[in-house]
Amino acid sequence: MIIKKFFTKSVLYFFLFFCFSSLSLDENQKEEKKFIQKNYKFIKYLIQKKKYKKAIFYIRNKFNIDPIFPTSKKFRVILVYLHYKNSDFISTKKSCEEFIKFYPESEYTDYILYMKGLSNIQMQKKNSQSFFQIYKNDCDNSYFKIAFSNFSQVSFNKKGKYFKNSIKILHFLKEKIAKKELLIVKYYFKIFADVAVIKRSEQILKNFPSTQSAYKCLFYMKKSYKRLKLKDQKNKIEKIIYNNRVN
Repeated sequence: MIIKKFFTKSVLYFFLFFCFSSLSLDENQKEEKKFIQKNYKFIKYLIQKKKYKKAIFYIRNKFNIDPIFPTSKKFRVILVYLHYKNSDFISTKKSCEEFIKFYPESEYTDYILYMKGLSNIQMQKKNSQSFFQIYKNDCDNSYFKIAFSNFSQVSFNKKGKYFKNSIKILHFLKEKIAKKELLIVKYYFKIFADVAVIKRSEQILKNFPSTQSAYKCLFYMKKSYKRLKLKDQKNKIEKIIYNNRVN
């Protein structure tokens, strides 16, 4: 899956580099540094064994993650990673939000937003797989839209290590959001709500013009204009369809 691919290539690399990077502690904190580096090995061991829940418990009980402590920032980043790997996406988002609150201008901000975006995508996926209210869930875009905002923020940093992946994921999200919006258009068309079909289609064309769903919604617009006996508008849409047809 596209999200798993992006996670493996960039996030895991960052985490391994992060674990073995030097800690910014002064001379009076040498003992603390020695203690932390010793425990890094055990944390790494737990991660290799995929014991993410145990690693979370270990960090929270061994180390103080209060923002006043110099090492808390890095441990909070590790916790974001561990919560995600433990498939606890609510805790991942909460950890990301707390991190941004405490460190609004951190060197890890892009990473945190990236992880928050991935969590929102996973929550959308989980929500869509709900057995109940299947049609409602199929049309729901809420988490995808939040994720789109997260990755848009990451994409602002063109020199960042997550820039290229964020652009690819934004394209993926555009297609997903537009596809779900098209389902709503289809529903309105089915119940003969032609004005709603046209308005919703116009939103898709405005916000996601380059997607496949944008092209498909033109056909529903044409049919709705026909049912409303608006010949000029129908002909206009027909021309747009013709000019954008796949050769």
